[in-house]
Amino acid sequence: MIKRYSNLLSVARLSSFIVAVFLSQCQNYNLLEKIENPGKAFSPQKNLYRIFLTAATYTGNLSGVSGADAKCMSDGNRPDNSIYKALITDGTSRRACSGYDCVASNADQNDWVLKPSMQYINGSNQPVFFTNVNGTIDANAFPLTNALGGGKNLWTGFTVSWSVSSICQVWTSANVGDYGVYGVDTNVDMTFLNSGAIMCNSTQSLYCVEQ
Repeated sequence: MIKRYSNLLSVARLSSFIVAVFLSQCQNYNLLEKIENPGKAFSPQKNLYRIFLTAATYTGNLSGVSGADAKCMSDGNRPDNSIYKALITDGTSRRACSGYDCVASNADQNDWVLKPSMQYINGSNQPVFFTNVNGTIDANAFPLTNALGGGKNLWTGFTVSWSVSSICQVWTSANVGDYGVYGVDTNVDMTFLNSGAIMCNSTQSLYCVEQ
């Protein structure tokens, strides 16, 4: 009887040890992500990413793509401590693709800000769109579920097929004679990214995408 009780006690101790090890491993799940983004709300199965619109407006002289990213990070509308980058292209340092149809391939993407096969939400936590496996939006996914905002124009530089168009001298010009493509945040078709081109001395906001 005593021996049996001793065996049961050993099994119980072993079970407790296994549970403790399992929990410790769970607590370290995606530890690298925590280290790389210490201020970011942690979700082990994150599948929602946010897009916000900058409160500030800027001329086409954004100090390049890196300058646009810095503006996203310092803007008053930034909702949390996550890293955000501008949904903008210059055709080289940031691009969805260099060919005509970025929906078909992402082979030559560079520093692209949209993740593949993910859902994006707006500043009101409303769903806006799902990306395809290439990190863009299929034509048949329009109209967007909800608009991204309520009345802003935003610098983007995209053609309707996600390649590069007018970009204010690689986002370094505020000259009257230079042009940049802009989108409109109330639109739910591809004109949310391409509603035409406007002179670079005008002031527009930026789309900022959670990374």
